[in-house]
Amino acid sequence: MSRQNIKLKAEELPSSYANESVIEFSKIKQHFTSSANTYKSNAQLQYDVGQCLIEGLLNASASQGKPFLNVLDLGCGPGLFSEPLQSVAGSLISLDLSAAMLSENQSTANSATSAKVQANSHALPFKDNSFDAIFSSLMIQWCDLEKVLQQVHNVLKEGATAYISTLVKGSLYELEYAWSQVDSDTHLHHYLSESDIVGAVNRNRWAHVVMEQSQNTYWFNTPRDLARELKNLGANYVERRNHKGLTPKSKWQAMESSYNEAFYDDKNNAVPATYQVVYLQLTK
Repeated sequence: MSRQNIKLKAEELPSSYANESVIEFSKIKQHFTSSANTYKSNAQLQYDVGQCLIEGLLNASASQGKPFLNVLDLGCGPGLFSEPLQSVAGSLISLDLSAAMLSENQSTANSATSAKVQANSHALPFKDNSFDAIFSSLMIQWCDLEKVLQQVHNVLKEGATAYISTLVKGSLYELEYAWSQVDSDTHLHHYLSESDIVGAVNRNRWAHVVMEQSQNTYWFNTPRDLARELKNLGANYVERRNHKGLTPKSKWQAMESSYNEAFYDDKNNAVPATYQVVYLQLTK
């Protein structure tokens, strides 16, 4: 990953960020609730990104020579990183929009120093200055970024850091291209650009910001296997979609044909799916 400092000013916030639609939390919740029991077995990207993200938090704990007093796992899902977070937290709060996801998180079930909270990230149910560290991996792309960052800023203690990862524009570009050859409807989640991220971050006047990027590529036997994985992760929610019913079989076949024609790799005997990942360390 290449490291870069945030330099854009708040007034440079791109217009595309201001035109976002209202977040449909009930639909997002429905998607992730339906995938609660299949999430972990399909979460290779989530494991890989979370492992990179948590290194910064673990290193910070080691440097200070003691655990953080209070840690929030924001958008914890089924608790992929509950155990390592517990190792550096005096108290761990695991928060998610979906109760079904929380029920899959068994890592904190028997811990007297951990709690699970179902809540919306746009309205965190905590007092200001509550947490010594916040961990949030691949959650904020489903939210209004500026609202979530404001909530994170509010509940962090002065001098504390939020460790955040998200996906940005260019993620799943292969799938986006393949569908664009079929029709003009929206088939993919709208990912913000890196400039959108920069603008939203700068609006909260963080004391220190570190931003890193990586590109993660995964291989699938067929495009349909990728689509199945997205469904099993609950990551197949699409906003602003014109066609509300099931996609006809003929369109699926046309998409797969376009995907294979453009991206099939003979060496790997598979098709790629590429994600653009941004990592943030935001210190209040």
